[in-house]
Amino acid sequence: MSHPITLTLNDIKERVLHRFENLLVDEVENFRLDTPTESKINFCIKENDHLDRTLFFKQINPGEYTIFPQALMEILAIGCIVLSGANPKTSIVFYAGISNFKKYTHLSLNEKGTGQMILSSMKAGFMSSKVLIKNQKNDVITDAKIMAYIQSIDANQTT
Repeated sequence: MSHPITLTLNDIKERVLHRFENLLVDEVENFRLDTPTESKINFCIKENDHLDRTLFFKQINPGEYTIFPQALMEILAIGCIVLSGANPKTSIVFYAGISNFKKYTHLSLNEKGTGQMILSSMKAGFMSSKVLIKNQKNDVITDAKIMAYIQSIDANQTT
């Protein structure tokens, strides 16, 4: 069994090649390549963000911005894709669906978010995870169940 490691933004970019334009996760903690069971994601989108991710926020009051619910779903999907542990040189992971999505409160621009990804099941290439995002006060922002599909890109291998 491997030791847990932390993936940086560049490591995450390498794992989600097909979603680079929506890279909303800054770091993945407790990542285990051989036994993907649980990981923690971290992100903070600030004014003048170097990846220009502020486009995922809307103004709700003068000077007050909150992230779109759809962007929260994307954060959950990216976390699930990274949690899969799939090697981007041999397979690609597709976000296949979301269920039981609930948004409880806002996450503001400049506010740190953390997420927890817990693998529920993996069968025939499909991966199901329970996921949630909290703010820096530890309030749950959103939770859901995410389904992903892992597809081998090697013509001689099936998933």
